[in-house]
Amino acid sequence: MNEEKYTIEQIIDAIVQADDEIICAIQYGDREGLEDVLKDYLH
Repeated sequence: MNEEKYTIEQIIDAIVQADDEIICAIQYGDREGLEDVLKDYLH
């Protein structure tokens, strides 16, 4: 599988946009969910 590379700025933008979804994924320690949310906002 090819790992995509993003800048810190792109990742921070995605986190800010995802807001509640990111917070829930982090609270529940849902790594896969967190990855999915970030991918949604990074594409």
